[in-house]
Amino acid sequence: LRHRDGHEIPVSQGVIAHRAADGTVPTLSTISRDISSAKRVERALRESEARLQAAFASFPAELLVTDREGQVVLQNQRCLALWGDLTHGGPEPWAVAPDLLAAWRESRDRALTGEVVATEVEVGHHAQRRVIAGVIAPIRVAGEIVGLIASSNDITERRGLEERLRQAQKMEAMGNLTGGVAHDFNNLLTPILGSLDMLQRKGLGNEREQRLIAGAVQSADRAKTLVQRLLAFARRQPLQMTSVDLSTLVEGMADLVSSTTGPQIEVVVEASEGLL
Repeated sequence: LRHRDGHEIPVSQGVIAHRAADGTVPTLSTISRDISSAKRVERALRESEARLQAAFASFPAELLVTDREGQVVLQNQRCLALWGDLTHGGPEPWAVAPDLLAAWRESRDRALTGEVVATEVEVGHHAQRRVIAGVIAPIRVAGEIVGLIASSNDITERRGLEERLRQAQKMEAMGNLTGGVAHDFNNLLTPILGSLDMLQRKGLGNEREQRLIAGAVQSADRAKTLVQRLLAFARRQPLQMTSVDLSTLVEGMADLVSSTTGPQIEVVVEASEGLL
């Protein structure tokens, strides 16, 4: 109807027929009610429902809604792409993945008691092993649980990143520990090397004692080289780009590797000459 100020308004109308004694209807009464407010609410609800459906469809995880019996009544596109159509009498959610089925049923039963349940389940085998995280929550209407909403997401890549981060942190801690020990050891070696060098320069002792001093100097030099490598590993000293003899470098590491692996393993180095 057109309002008296000129704008149009939605109305609901009822018509009452007034019958005369002879059965004719000489007059009618019309009752009109302004339903502008109701229409605004209806329009807002439609818009809200459209936004909700759009958010549900584009949710960045598999999302589905079930009734109390576990029958799927709604699922988003990601869920449809991964599990297929679970509505219209389709399989029980995640029944296509046996590893997930037991976890789903247990979580569903807990959620029907009012609990919000979060799970992480590994599925697949070996290289195809995946980690699936899921959340199931009850849907309440007037305080009564009428169904469940569930989501799942593949977090395998995130778990891999977390594991690599943990390994990097372990290596960093090992480097710090190695650097600290090597630095202290280097401080101990300095006076030892100085004293041995002074004994060599003065030529003290007989020939046998001089050989012992020379052997001690050689061992201390090897220890110093090892300390420098440990400090380089721990990034406690600047690294300089330079050409190296790979054969000598590898052969020089043989003793270190042998002491690490133990006497039950024989370490053999085969390296060609002139590898620069």
